[in-house]
Amino acid sequence: MVERDKIIRGLRAFLFLSILTAVVIMAVTGKKETIEGLKKMHVFFVAIAFIFWILYVLFDSFKISVLGKGISGKSVPLKRSLEVILGGHFLAAVTPFQTGGFPLQIYLLTREGLSIGKGASIVLMRSFLFGVFLLIFFPFLLPLAGREIKEISIISSYAFFAYAFVLFFLFLLLFKPQAIKTIFLKIPFGKKLFKKLAEEVDELRRSLFFFITQSRKELGIAFIFNFLGYLFYFSIAPLILLGLGIKAPIFTVFLLQIFVVMVTFFFPTPGASGAAEGAFLALFSRFCPFHMLGVYTLLWRFFTFYTSTIAGGIVTLKLVGVNDAGHKRKD
Repeated sequence: MVERDKIIRGLRAFLFLSILTAVVIMAVTGKKETIEGLKKMHVFFVAIAFIFWILYVLFDSFKISVLGKGISGKSVPLKRSLEVILGGHFLAAVTPFQTGGFPLQIYLLTREGLSIGKGASIVLMRSFLFGVFLLIFFPFLLPLAGREIKEISIISSYAFFAYAFVLFFLFLLLFKPQAIKTIFLKIPFGKKLFKKLAEEVDELRRSLFFFITQSRKELGIAFIFNFLGYLFYFSIAPLILLGLGIKAPIFTVFLLQIFVVMVTFFFPTPGASGAAEGAFLALFSRFCPFHMLGVYTLLWRFFTFYTSTIAGGIVTLKLVGVNDAGHKRKD
């Protein structure tokens, strides 16, 4: 379990970067017309965007439950699945490279009686299904990427190497497990967890192969939940534009939002703060008037990221508090 002090340090860094980014964005884009634009905002579409966020979280949680059934034979309760999703999101937001959520998610799944190997398999399959969603829309993204990549070339180049590294890691996990065990044992942080993961690598591989080859019904249901969840999630940016009274090609906005998430997913700052907003500003400046661009960016960031971070923070701090109290009682 992640220590409370480390969470607080990461949260401070995340808040500092997020607030600084918001202040800079509004200082650059804020005009007199911005206030007038806010007065004309259609609250209905903003409310629908919030509902879409709720649906995204629910479908993601349903997916965890189904993956648990397919991998371990036991469904993960919805309450626990919500903790896995939201708690993982919060720790991803307050840690570099968004890696902090992975240990917490495995920890929460082990509290349902799953082994570390099976818990890790569930988390990895969730990430794999996200990759499948991206792959479905990749052919539509290609024509756009050729034009847009110049505007965020540094972030795009970084993303290419980050994804290449992750794919290489997964290849080693599936086909060269001994190399992965060695890597886990050499990771300087979270030594207890990664030492345990090194011991569980073989079960992790068995669980993944079993799920893909034997649990086809659960795989199909998880795929549907995955598709619906991200469909709601990536529909948030078009909805906010409608709320601001701005007309734009909805499918293009949908795709560009996917592109932003792809290129900033493994960025080193906590929650990709700064990079996500910068990429969004660069890519959506052609659709949104400059005086509303900052508002649009921050609203998008709020509904696609900060809502999950706030909800996840409440869940995580409660879990850490209970965990700390338990240790105190034992002492």
